[in-house]
Amino acid sequence: MKTLLFFSIMIMLSCLDGQAATVETLRGAASAKAAQSLPPGSSFTTNKSSQGQIRLDKGFVRLGSNSQLQMGKDDQVNLKEGVMMIGSEGAKKRGLIKVTAPGYKFQVLGTVLIAYQPGSYIKITVLEGTVRVALQSLFGEFISLEAGQMLVINPADKRLPDPVEVDLNRLVTTSLLTAGSLGPPPTDSFIQASVVEQSGDMGGGFITQTPFALKGASPEVTVFQLVNDLDDPNATVNQKTYNPQDGNYTTLSDTTLTRQGAKTKTLKVSLRSIPEDAGSTTLPRVSGKVTVAQDVFGGTPQKLAIEADDTLLVSPGAEITTPANTALELKARALDIQTAQLTAGTGTAALEEMVLFARGRDNDREFDVGVTSSQIEAGHLEVRGQRTPGGQRFGIDASTIIAPRGITVGYSTEPATITVRNSSELAALAGSIQFDSGGRAIVVDSSTLKANTTTGQIVLDAGEAGGTLTLRNANLNADVIKARGHSASGDAVIVDGGSFVARTVLKFYAAGASILRFRGNVSLDSPLSVLSARTVQVDVGSSVTSTGVVKVFVTPGQDLFNRAGFGTIITSTRDIPGGVAPVVLPLDSAERPAF
Repeated sequence: MKTLLFFSIMIMLSCLDGQAATVETLRGAASAKAAQSLPPGSSFTTNKSSQGQIRLDKGFVRLGSNSQLQMGKDDQVNLKEGVMMIGSEGAKKRGLIKVTAPGYKFQVLGTVLIAYQPGSYIKITVLEGTVRVALQSLFGEFISLEAGQMLVINPADKRLPDPVEVDLNRLVTTSLLTAGSLGPPPTDSFIQASVVEQSGDMGGGFITQTPFALKGASPEVTVFQLVNDLDDPNATVNQKTYNPQDGNYTTLSDTTLTRQGAKTKTLKVSLRSIPEDAGSTTLPRVSGKVTVAQDVFGGTPQKLAIEADDTLLVSPGAEITTPANTALELKARALDIQTAQLTAGTGTAALEEMVLFARGRDNDREFDVGVTSSQIEAGHLEVRGQRTPGGQRFGIDASTIIAPRGITVGYSTEPATITVRNSSELAALAGSIQFDSGGRAIVVDSSTLKANTTTGQIVLDAGEAGGTLTLRNANLNADVIKARGHSASGDAVIVDGGSFVARTVLKFYAAGASILRFRGNVSLDSPLSVLSARTVQVDVGSSVTSTGVVKVFVTPGQDLFNRAGFGTIITSTRDIPGGVAPVVLPLDSAERPAF
């Protein structure tokens, strides 16, 4: 009986491993009929003047005439020959679809046209979203394409060429896969949004039409207009990939990135790791002084984007600087920035943004975005990551960040622990500072955070149903200070010493069945300080001293301060309402302000 049950379970699991795709719509003749299932391993071929649409779990595939594909597991599609459109869908989050063609592999998060003629060429055109193109024969050789970009590859090429811009409106309105008898594709709304966006760029002068044109090899790929010649020194393109003269795609060192052909709005440097014989990996690295010649860029906004396929190391002593009005983006599996200096332009212009982005985790390092003993200057700094199982880890250690227009670390839907420690200083003197851990822990230890004292906020939010917040010998200064943590039981917010100056209001909120705990000597300098928790406790021997009104919203009887066995909360100005003691109100009081 147990053996039978075991085999039954195995059969069920095997059925779940790669659900069959289904032929959804058919025009003309093909190797399968409408409503027929296409399990993993099966092929689908269209005849002359025929098209078909296949429904996938994560999206759809449209196949042009005289084309063939083979279905793989988990929605993987293998294009054998011809033309296809593939798009990812999802009500809340779009799924990533993997595609292969002999010699190539793609990751599709959007809608893309792929035309493959064996022995002749492969052509990839992104209608909306993004697609990652990689060579199967060379580890790490890849390029990411965005809406409106096309890549034409000769099978003899050992490297991926630069993409070009195509006229999306002309392509979408003439291709049989987008405007033919199958009707609008399921992702048509996204495609039309891309068309409108590109039209705005053309009207704004960011894209200039050129007289060049390419003809497709089948009825499904009509003539499309090239709009920017990457090699024309008089043209301006949306994006270019920098090709190092020494052919070193692993290390960017002591380099001034100069113009190669057309000017560009975004200059991308793609670095890749090298697998070693012993099983180790040489990681991508930036070292020395890296700058960009001013004439590289044309149009706005301008950006230098440095990407890596693995953890990107920014070595001790490295300096990365962009010209005025030029943003800087570092994007990799993880970022390890050690004793370096990163500067986006002059650090004061609205467009001089710096983005530090981690696509995954690196368990060999303490942080997935780690900034140690470094200095960062930008108009605005954003530290972000990609939603990853187990969450990510962002750390700022013994570093100085000057970003007058604002500092944002984390995002509510992308869980990541956030740590600032060892005398780090974060200054956004013309804006605000926002930490959002998406429900993970936040720690600010022996560090200083400064925002604009007239309109700026410091918001440290570990979530209303998330992680703990620890402020240890922290110094915060802003117009508004808000700090929140959560715990199902025990300490949700710990304030251990430190000074907090808020011109308008200060809020410490502990969510859940938890404790807002004060330790050491804490100074609150604000007209109004709001403390909210099931239990508000000041440890024995500790004190909270305020220059203004303190309102405590707490479960009756759980105001554990100003009594035997606990510390004190007092106001240093006796002529304000409340006198020397705080105002204590029930946690469910209508007077309790929202966080």
